[in-house]
Amino acid sequence: MDLHGLRRQADTWMMGALALGCLVAVALGFVQGLAGLALACAGMLLAAGLLLYTAARGTLLARCAFPVLLMGAVALQIQLGMGRIEYHFGVFVTLAFLLLYRDWKPLAIGAGAIALHHIAFDRLQALGFRSTAPPSRTSPSCSCTRATS
Repeated sequence: MDLHGLRRQADTWMMGALALGCLVAVALGFVQGLAGLALACAGMLLAAGLLLYTAARGTLLARCAFPVLLMGAVALQIQLGMGRIEYHFGVFVTLAFLLLYRDWKPLAIGAGAIALHHIAFDRLQALGFRSTAPPSRTSPSCSCTRATS
């Protein structure tokens, strides 16, 4: 299979990963009592992904946009998971998954997207903007500390 065919196939995998990530986010939203947020955000991510998949499969546009959508799904999971550290591992799994494209651009864009999200949310929370995830800097938010509380 040529490189273009591999990238078209990778877009199919990315669409599947996006659907799975959004499904996990919706389930997490129901568990956390944030179903409205989960459904709205996951719906927008999926709609954008389906549009991208049908209109631009196998193109540079898809290779550059799918990483942003996938990191958006991970960011949504982190938000719905109240910032717990275990949800952050989705970032690294997604970066590894982007290797299917056999191109450095999706990796750089995915890493850049999640870095911008992290900086923006950190600064907004420091300025007092409300978030469902607690902006605590003094207590770790991993579930192991919650189990002992």
